[in-house]
Amino acid sequence: MLNNKLPRYCYTRHPTERHQVVVVHRGERGYISMIMCTNEAEAIRTVNSLNKSRGVTPAQREAMTAGSMFGWHVPAANTDNYDAEGKLK
Repeated sequence: MLNNKLPRYCYTRHPTERHQVVVVHRGERGYISMIMCTNEAEAIRTVNSLNKSRGVTPAQREAMTAGSMFGWHVPAANTDNYDAEGKLK
């Protein structure tokens, strides 16, 4: 069951190519490549800026990332399992 606290979509970094920004959509597996940054620090700043402009919290970003990779039924896809900085509780 999908967590109703999740946004329609958000930005995150690619799971292995950490300098690449991708978008994930609620309820969908996988991601869509968006931006190739020059390094990981730039990718982090880009992800944070894009998500902040949409009102997406770090907890939502992490839950969306987990859901897109491991399925929307796993505990990691629930925002209630993260703190304000997006760290698992």
